[in-house]
Amino acid sequence: MRLSPTVLEIDPRRFGQDKLYLGCLIGFWIVWFPVTVFATILLFNDGPLLFLLLWCTLAWLGVIAIPLGLAQRNRKQILTAAGDRLLVSGTRPFSRRPVELHRDDLAALTLEHYGGDDPESVYTLNLLQKPGVRPSRIMLAPFVQPYGKARLFEEIAGFLEGNGFRIELRNRWTP
Repeated sequence: MRLSPTVLEIDPRRFGQDKLYLGCLIGFWIVWFPVTVFATILLFNDGPLLFLLLWCTLAWLGVIAIPLGLAQRNRKQILTAAGDRLLVSGTRPFSRRPVELHRDDLAALTLEHYGGDDPESVYTLNLLQKPGVRPSRIMLAPFVQPYGKARLFEEIAGFLEGNGFRIELRNRWTP
């Protein structure tokens, strides 16, 4: 929803939630958490130390990151056109600072499967930057159901075009 000609608010509550994506994350976490606890117990007993130390470190990050992402599924994202930059707020879990994308580095707005041509993966709405520019992908409205992402794609494309951002638009949504 446009708040002004230069500000667009993405409110996930305006759209339905992607129940498949949400269910897969919850199901994965339900399996991942006990496996991580078991591996941690092995770490403190007679398990392969180096492997378990590395694995447990990354596994506990997942145990924490999934509920954190789920808790922020209704978080609003704000796109602000400011001169030759696009400021995107609400994409990082602990940062109030917006991600700053320069007009010359912004390459595309996409609505496509996360895995490229893999029809098994979820649809994602992304702002992509040119190769070598970080962050390379800004995911927008990750928990919004695909029909809502298709509507958001049109809103964002109109917003960017209205503010002079000429980028590639790739809409591979096939309902």
